[in-house]
Amino acid sequence: MGGLIALAGWPAVEPPEGAWCTRLGADLPVALAVESGPGPAVVTATSSDGRLHVVVAGSLANRRELEETVDRRGAATGTRNHAAVVLRLYEGRGEQSVSALRGGFALALWDGRRGRLVLARDQLGVQTLYYAAGRGHCVAATRLGPLLRIPGLAGSPDVALIDVVLALAVVPAPATVYPGVRQVCPGELLVWEPGRLRTQRYWQLRFPEARDVRRTVARESVRRVREQLDDAVRIRTSGVVPGMLLSGGLGAASVLALATALDRRPAAAMTVVGEDAAEPAQAAALARRAGVEHERVAPDVDWAAAADRALAVHGAPIGGMDEPLLAGAIEALGARGRLVLLGCGAEEALGGGPAERTWAACERYRALPGLARECVDILAGTGWPAWLARTVHAARSAPVDVFAGVDVSLDAEARRALYGAELRHMVDAGPTLGIVGALAGEAVSQGASDARDVLYALRLAIGIPRHAGRLAAAIDGELAFPLVDPRVVQTSASVPARVRASIRQRAGLLQHAVAPELPRDVQRQAHRSLVPGKEAWHGGSLRALVDDVLDAARVRRLGIFDADGIARLRARHAAGAPGLAPLLWRLVLVSCWLDEPARVLAGGYSSTPSATSAVIASSS
Repeated sequence: MGGLIALAGWPAVEPPEGAWCTRLGADLPVALAVESGPGPAVVTATSSDGRLHVVVAGSLANRRELEETVDRRGAATGTRNHAAVVLRLYEGRGEQSVSALRGGFALALWDGRRGRLVLARDQLGVQTLYYAAGRGHCVAATRLGPLLRIPGLAGSPDVALIDVVLALAVVPAPATVYPGVRQVCPGELLVWEPGRLRTQRYWQLRFPEARDVRRTVARESVRRVREQLDDAVRIRTSGVVPGMLLSGGLGAASVLALATALDRRPAAAMTVVGEDAAEPAQAAALARRAGVEHERVAPDVDWAAAADRALAVHGAPIGGMDEPLLAGAIEALGARGRLVLLGCGAEEALGGGPAERTWAACERYRALPGLARECVDILAGTGWPAWLARTVHAARSAPVDVFAGVDVSLDAEARRALYGAELRHMVDAGPTLGIVGALAGEAVSQGASDARDVLYALRLAIGIPRHAGRLAAAIDGELAFPLVDPRVVQTSASVPARVRASIRQRAGLLQHAVAPELPRDVQRQAHRSLVPGKEAWHGGSLRALVDDVLDAARVRRLGIFDADGIARLRARHAAGAPGLAPLLWRLVLVSCWLDEPARVLAGGYSSTPSATSAVIASSS
């Protein structure tokens, strides 16, 4: 398991020990190396003439299909692995061969025949790929850590983006928390040659024209989505008997139902016990219904080590509390030789997230007769019921503002109350709204004419890296996310927005597609984040870590947050206010990240090194 690096133009950086090496001309050495560690599988392949070399982090869901369509000659090593498939496709089709790949992957390919480095990231952003480039250099990596160790590359952290991290739990591509490093966008291809960098989108979400939407029948839309869901599960479970990480939620229940209907049911399923005590019982009921062996796992997490490991793996404060909780169960399934299925992506890939449902309620409000709308306004003005007041306020807002008010941890004013004067001044420019607005503009350029289409595209661009991408980078094991598939997503985007999102149904399109196999209580279940139980916050390593890092004196010394605002937030969480646990964890990570940046590079207390593999091309 590991990651990937590609670099050119820093003579002070030595090729990794044991690297695969070649040379372009007299002054351009090229090297590739793989190091063990947590994260996705890394495989390599070399052409028979030794002039093409490729490294792939992650996996290709459709590898078996591709092997049937490409000529197997040409690859000298690893003729059955993912990298060999990429190599053979590239030999036959060039750069555009990347568009045939499905799954979560990042790749670097050195083409010694043309003297160029090719970098690509999967269509939906499951695997990360960071880079920096200029006329005389190019460097890329699936993790930030290796790039931060290059002197003078990354620069100082962009403190203004702390607001983005706290609001969205991720920094969407192409930005990063370091000004000197960018992200390859999902579905993007980069080609570097000495003196030139060329980027292009090889895959892009497309929304249908309005006339096509009017002709679309809801029943036909559901049928097409179900076909793509079946295909996504089929190709990921071809030739294997998978294991499954099973929650009681809609996404995991849908994946289990699809696999069972295709006679690809998991051999075993595991459920991690968290704050919600009812979820393991619901997951066990789903497993019994499918005839799948089920186990409950109650992890004992060293939270100080988990914080250090999150910073070491991600290089930034974007780790989630679910990572250390899920790691043991996933590794246990992987140790049995299992591909692990996960249900991430229900609202992101299929639509029907909170912002879309809010907008559907806004449209119903706008459709009311004038007198009825005035009565609703009067009632909403009292602030009760709260959902009605929120709907009336959202109806007068732009889609970007609705998303920022619904799909974030706290609204902008509540976040500002946590900030010290300097950070408050920095975020007055609205970095979060700026990033969300740029993504909304991209959605419009892709044909999103309906506000709910824009909101769907926003949730997709932010949600997939936030959930599936984090887990793929942080957890050792072969993970599969059947709902996160480019064909499933494109089919969902082609469905009328009114079919994807309704007021009452969460992820309505997915529910309709899998309705016969889903228990009614699962269909009604709201999304629940996996966080530790309340007892963990009152004692043990988590309480000790939070008390230490968010201590008032330490907060004041750091100078980024307002100590009184942090204390109020902790008091609200202790009193039982919902949804604050992930935000508190991010505050801990941000504080550790800024207070002791050396721990990001060294891996802190973690005994597991961050994994990297490298393709290096440097020129003087």
